[in-house]
Order: sequence, then C-alpha cells, then structure tokens
Amino acid sequence: NLVTTLPWDTNVYDTDAMQISTVATSGGLIFPTTGVYHLEAAVTFVQNGAGQRGLRIEYNSTIIALSYVEAASSGITGLYVGTDYLVASTADVVKATVFQDCGTTLSLAANAPYQFLSAHWIGRAA
Repeated sequence: NLVTTLPWDTNVYDTDAMQISTVATSGGLIFPTTGVYHLEAAVTFVQNGAGQRGLRIEYNSTIIALSYVEAASSGITGLYVGTDYLVASTADVVKATVFQDCGTTLSLAANAPYQFLSAHWIGRAA
C-alpha cells in the first residue's frame, strides 16, 4: 500500500548525458539540458488478481501523469503513462513511481519488455 520509486540502473539510449541518480534523487532522471521534453513510463506487475495497480510520473516531486487500473484477473497487469510536452530546466528531476494494494508484497515482472522511464528531448524552450 505504499508508493515506491522505481530504481533505474541502465541507460539504453542516451544522446545528451542524461544522469540516473540512485542517491540524491532515489532513481530519478536528471535533465542535462533545459528544453521541451516528452516523458513516458511503463511497468508490468506479476500475476495477482487482487487490488489495484498504479504508475505515476513525478516531476520535481509533483505528479504530472498517472494511471490506475484494477489488477488483471489472470495474467500480468501492465501500465503505461505519458505526458504532453514539459518544459524542464537543467538539474530538474523526473521519477516513475508505482502503487499496488493487493495486501502482500508484489514484484514487477522479471524480464518484461516494457519496464522503462524515458525522457525525449523535443527542442529548446521558447
């Protein structure tokens, strides 16, 4: 029943020295360049049909996108959330956080192809 920040430990594709911080920002991405960004996140929970699942994108500790669904009665439960365009400044932080309330500890699906947090730089802010 807690909101948990997802830890990210790998850059898959990075053209602008995007930083992943596991200390100061608890798994957040730190923007290296001021500009306009599009943000996306996705997670997949293991099978458990009880309760709800949630995924949020937080920008400097403010929720800017979220999705909550009832758990799938069979199979995995996947969530995706994306933002409209966001004007971010250098050193701002974005995080993906998850929630579940099935009544027991619940993991994300191992080796699921859609577990990510991404920030796409669109261009300079006007």
